[in-house]
Amino acid sequence: MADGNIITNSEAPKRNFRWRAIVVMLGGILIHLTLGTYYTFGNFSPYIISYLRYRVGEKNRSNVDGLWVPNIAKVSQSIGNVVGGLLFTRFGTRISTTVGCAFFSGSVLLSYFTIQKSFIAFAATYGFVFGFGMFAAYTSTLTSVIKWMPNNPGLAGGIIVAGFGGGALVFNQAITRYINPHNKVPDVIEGSDRYFSDDDLLDRVPTSFLILGATYTVMQVIGIVMITSPPHQGVNVELNIPGRKDSYIKEERIQNDSFRQNDNLNDSNSKDEMDGEVIKDSSNGEHDIEKGDAFAANRNLKEYPTSIEKTEETKSEPNIQGVKSKQTVLQVIMITFRSRNFYIWLVVLFCMDCGMGFVTTLYKSYGQTFIQDDHFLALVGSCSSIFNCVGRPCWGALMDRFTFKVAMLCVTGFFASFTATFIASEFCGEAFFFVWVCAVYFSFCGVWIALPASLSNLYGADNMGINFGLVSVILIFSGIGTALLGTTLKELIGWHGIFLLSAGILTVGFIASFFFNDQKVTKR
Repeated sequence: MADGNIITNSEAPKRNFRWRAIVVMLGGILIHLTLGTYYTFGNFSPYIISYLRYRVGEKNRSNVDGLWVPNIAKVSQSIGNVVGGLLFTRFGTRISTTVGCAFFSGSVLLSYFTIQKSFIAFAATYGFVFGFGMFAAYTSTLTSVIKWMPNNPGLAGGIIVAGFGGGALVFNQAITRYINPHNKVPDVIEGSDRYFSDDDLLDRVPTSFLILGATYTVMQVIGIVMITSPPHQGVNVELNIPGRKDSYIKEERIQNDSFRQNDNLNDSNSKDEMDGEVIKDSSNGEHDIEKGDAFAANRNLKEYPTSIEKTEETKSEPNIQGVKSKQTVLQVIMITFRSRNFYIWLVVLFCMDCGMGFVTTLYKSYGQTFIQDDHFLALVGSCSSIFNCVGRPCWGALMDRFTFKVAMLCVTGFFASFTATFIASEFCGEAFFFVWVCAVYFSFCGVWIALPASLSNLYGADNMGINFGLVSVILIFSGIGTALLGTTLKELIGWHGIFLLSAGILTVGFIASFFFNDQKVTKR
């Protein structure tokens, strides 16, 4: 029960805190389901390129040109990451998420007009503006959920971005069923590419953006209403964290004040106030009982340090957990730039993003060369999103159990292996193609949980948005590089060469993962 500023540890606040955390997580998942439609572009691209060729008159467009749209989005993603992190820090979760979602859904609605003008105009809306809004909202929702579950950042992040991975599950099917309800196959063959020229099919391409944009808007509004920040200072809620007996999750003020007063409690014979916990003095022994409780609480807090504490271990290096949330943006940036892990992340993320750019954008265009079933290819995209969805909490749990170095070695190793052998599906049939696309999606999704969770551990959850934006600047170079390599080399090296090139780049990322220094960043 509560009396004035005294907040006792009862079942009621525990249940309230947990339910609020669940509601926030569901809201975040709903928003990420819409943001995750980024992965529908591989299924969407053949329709878009065909429309541009036969309705807009850009006859020189080929399927590989589709690489530019999602990779232009990556250019603006880094800007969206930084802006989203700054908005989150300055205005909180709802405003930053609202801004990101407004740009995201607005870009889809505007694409109804731009796709009827030119490829460049379409890439500006469904690429640049789309990517900016996506990651502005991505960062703020992910940061908020991790702050609700600070002791399991990998698992929390994995659950929330599972929605991002699962966005294509529903919308891949919706796009294909609307645009190509009769399962027509591409009827124009030019070299190794296939294109649609059916009038009814092409006429439905522009209106699909109006339907998608309206749907995203409704889902995002509901999600934003459900999103809130964790309790403010002064709230003291007892939670039963797995592996901890009667530990307390408190706000920074409670923790720091309790540490400062802990050494003086033995000499205290009068009434002491400890941020809402009152030590009473009486002749009937009440003082000793409640004083003992206070000591127990402080022992728990010391035994299980949080990201606010400065232990002897963390004092030696500036790049591990212990970064205070009240530091300025410049201080956070300088700490990040002095960290070796930051530069390793740049290399790994560059390699991973190049591999993802090739596979996620071109898998359907490649599959059309030997599979004459458009609905099956859409089903492959939807089912692969399940593995993209499920894989994220799996990789997050693996990271919490071990370290992000172990997780990234597994992620990069599996991704490189499956990409290198992907071309075998051309000779092994539809089942092999289905399994390998799903395996590729399951592999690469781990980077998007290992990255934010490790940054949260290294630099603090409050600074994750800024650091995430700094690391993701490399997406500008990987995005442009992927598009240039694909459009330049496709005719020269063919589909097989494209995927083998991708596997080679991923191998570099696998080697770089060995150099992560995460011996001090383990599960707390």
